[in-house]
Amino acid sequence: MPQKLKTYTDESQIPTELKDFYAERNGKYEPQVDGVDSISGVLAKNTELLGKVSGHATEIAGKDAEIQRLSGQLATASNSTLPRGHVAVPTAKAALLEQYEPLGTPEELKTMKGEHGTLKTRTEAIEREKHLRAVARASDYDEEAFIRLPDLPEFDLRDSDEKDAQGNPKKQAIAKLKGENNTTIEKPVKQWLEASEQHKPLLPALVVKKQEGTYLPEHGAGGGGSGEDLLEKRLKTQQQPITINPLMPQQKAAA
Repeated sequence: MPQKLKTYTDESQIPTELKDFYAERNGKYEPQVDGVDSISGVLAKNTELLGKVSGHATEIAGKDAEIQRLSGQLATASNSTLPRGHVAVPTAKAALLEQYEPLGTPEELKTMKGEHGTLKTRTEAIEREKHLRAVARASDYDEEAFIRLPDLPEFDLRDSDEKDAQGNPKKQAIAKLKGENNTTIEKPVKQWLEASEQHKPLLPALVVKKQEGTYLPEHGAGGGGSGEDLLEKRLKTQQQPITINPLMPQQKAAA
């Protein structure tokens, strides 16, 4: 096997038959090649070129993988029986589309969904007011004043031990207050209001004012209310001057 040329640090290391092919450069003995000034430079350049080749090989491998992926997609598209502009969807989504398509366009369905949310909010507000009025009646409070109280909690209406005129259990209103650690504290509504610093000053407005006699509301020509407050009308009537009917017998004033 022929000997490989290499660099030596000492002249004595060079084989005798090869000494004529070596020369000293920068403290080392390097083999002499025609047209090459330094073997070390050649080796360094060779290492640089090998690194570039390795980098190019990695880049080419990535591009080959991308070409294979695109080729697979092209083959799948070529074998598809779907017309241009169509996409394949799962069976479940197709069935869902068949159910909702007769209901209208996506824009119409979106509008209906928004209207449903608005109607739901209004319905909940109406039901809340009805419940608050029932709580006020059970607590002997003025309904109009009670439903306007701020920061009202949730309430329950439960049967009490007391009976009404028909022998049915009277309702008792219970306030459900939030306690610590997500607990709920229950108190009768009157007890809660009388202890609430926020609502205590408003208690006089909750008292139901009883009127003597029974008054019927006046009606307009169309059968509806005239729109004027009934109490205000009565006060105006009382303030009007009294007209004396000359046809009626008058009592003589006492002497």
